[in-house]
Amino acid sequence: MAGVKDEFDKLSEQLGDMVEEMLSRNFFRYAKPDTWRPNVNVYETAAGFLVCVDLAGIEREQIDVQVKGRWLLIRGTRPKPLPDTGTAELCVHVMEIDSGRFARKLQMPAVIDTERVTADYRNGYLWITLPRDKPAAGARTRSEREGNR
Repeated sequence: MAGVKDEFDKLSEQLGDMVEEMLSRNFFRYAKPDTWRPNVNVYETAAGFLVCVDLAGIEREQIDVQVKGRWLLIRGTRPKPLPDTGTAELCVHVMEIDSGRFARKLQMPAVIDTERVTADYRNGYLWITLPRDKPAAGARTRSEREGNR
């Protein structure tokens, strides 16, 4: 019985390693093959949402932010980071920093007030403030429609 458990543990570990490798290769990312996706953190407040986008090494002018309804689209271009070696020969051992075109599309849990969206780029992070859209006059919230259950 111990042999079966050992084999199962080994198989489970191998499967875990395969899944981790697939995720690290970005198999599950929505992006065109020639684009990369920046990492994001999304926070919710009473007023709306704050989105922090990791975009080190990019000039503010290279970033485009669009909001439509519940959708946030962030895109732009990051140059390839290369050392200033002049004409010296360069050998690369590890190159993990994404460069070139990037795009990230996020769906927010609520409609956004596009007139009040702001963005601030500092220390390599793009901070986007997405205020919730105010409901139309006479509109009821979900909890009002469902009653007090």
